[in-house]
Amino acid sequence: MKIQRKNHYYGSIGRLGRAISESKNKEDFKTQILSMVEDKELDNYNRILAYFLFVSYNNYLDNKDEQNENIKQLETSIMTLPDFLKDKIKLKQK
Repeated sequence: MKIQRKNHYYGSIGRLGRAISESKNKEDFKTQILSMVEDKELDNYNRILAYFLFVSYNNYLDNKDEQNENIKQLETSIMTLPDFLKDKIKLKQK
C-alpha cells in the first residue's frame, strides 16, 4: 500500500527546477537543496538528485550573473561529495 503524504510534491526534476526558479521563496529552496548535496548523512543517490535539481533550478533563472554565482556555490557543495561522484561532475559557467 502506497502512502500519499498530504504536503508531498511529485514531479520531474525539470518541472521542479522550474517551479523553484519561479517561487517567491527560491532563496530558501536554494539553501535547502545545497545543504542536501552537502549532507553526509543523506545517501549518495539523494545527494545527486539534489545536485540535478539545483542544476535544473539554476538553468531556469534569467539572470546570468545569478546563475554564475550559483555555480560557484554549487562547486563548494560538490566538494563534499565522495571522490567517485565529484570527479565525474563538470560544471560550466554561463
